[in-house]
Amino acid sequence: MASSPPSDESDPWVILRTVLRVHTWDRDLFFELVDPPRLSFLTVSTRVSPARPPPLARRGTSSVIRHPRILSADLSASLFLTVTPTPQPTASSSSASTSAATDICCFVLDAASCTSHRIPDPAPGFARFGVIAAPDGASFMVVGLRCSIGNDRASLHCFSSRTGVWVTKDVNNPRPHRTWTFSDVIAHDGKLWWVDTTTKGLLYCDPFADQPSMSFVPFPNHVTAVEARAKASAYDYVQVADGTLRWVHVLCDLDETEDGAPILNGAPLLSIYAVLGGDDDGYRLDFELLPHWRGDFSFCFIWESDTFKAAEMPKYEQPVLALIDPNDTDLLYFFLGDYLFGFDIWKHVVLGYAPHGMDDTDVSSSSLLAWKLPPALAAPAARRYCIDLF
Repeated sequence: MASSPPSDESDPWVILRTVLRVHTWDRDLFFELVDPPRLSFLTVSTRVSPARPPPLARRGTSSVIRHPRILSADLSASLFLTVTPTPQPTASSSSASTSAATDICCFVLDAASCTSHRIPDPAPGFARFGVIAAPDGASFMVVGLRCSIGNDRASLHCFSSRTGVWVTKDVNNPRPHRTWTFSDVIAHDGKLWWVDTTTKGLLYCDPFADQPSMSFVPFPNHVTAVEARAKASAYDYVQVADGTLRWVHVLCDLDETEDGAPILNGAPLLSIYAVLGGDDDGYRLDFELLPHWRGDFSFCFIWESDTFKAAEMPKYEQPVLALIDPNDTDLLYFFLGDYLFGFDIWKHVVLGYAPHGMDDTDVSSSSLLAWKLPPALAAPAARRYCIDLF
């Protein structure tokens, strides 16, 4: 049985799955919108993606996408960069164009204007593409990044919808002796932010500048005596919430049983920081619940909550952070077994829970987006029914 928190009619939002559904109709975009903690879906037509994606990727090709999915998004502009297997050729397609098709292709979906744009294939060798709206809102840019270890220069590979072509821009590499491993690209405050949880920081720039300059913001030094132990593990998550970039750090202290299997030793600890403005301002602790823990929130508050016990979800299983409520940074959503639930970390109460229906392999924060709805979709009627953008 699902339970939902009261919805904020003034600023509605949904939890959007990054894996897309495909339908055989002619219309490009179709949204199924429901209130959190239930999941909303974006469905695309077969013009954007084949109805039956190839089940296996061919070796030696770039085809690693079995199902269409959202690769990146500028959520404030309702732009979604999607990657999909190559659409099936139509009857009018020539054999030459069919043979020239790549294994995967990219579309930018504009939910506000009900349009989709297939972008030309980018050059190889660039990592983790992001999408961002132009400052005037009349166009968008798709940007990939290439940083070589030991080289103090890097490259931005940029496609502008205004020009319709790719260009490569030379930029600085602020950490030339580090290997970058990007887990996400976030559009925020007119910049693209590449999230690297291995290097522990954010690499960012304004891609619309004539001469873009890359900057790096390290995550705060959050090593504790517990985390320094060899058996401890941690994970990080970055999201825009309440108009600010938030970094969430979750520390899990692990021990091993006699058979070598890891077990949780106590409750995980969680800290939230806010980005204030780059290298000069750095970070500040967003709130401080327990001063002697430097603001760490213990997961034991979840397990001991009367509302959690009343929900009869699995106790002492380790919740996995899913996302932050974009309107209320005290409200976090977690995966727990087959459920997704919201928990107010200040009041220590569960605010909504529902089965998520996802496979175990998809249960991660990268599989969901917290999306504030554009005006065309924000009406209560639009959130009660499946809305056809056309």
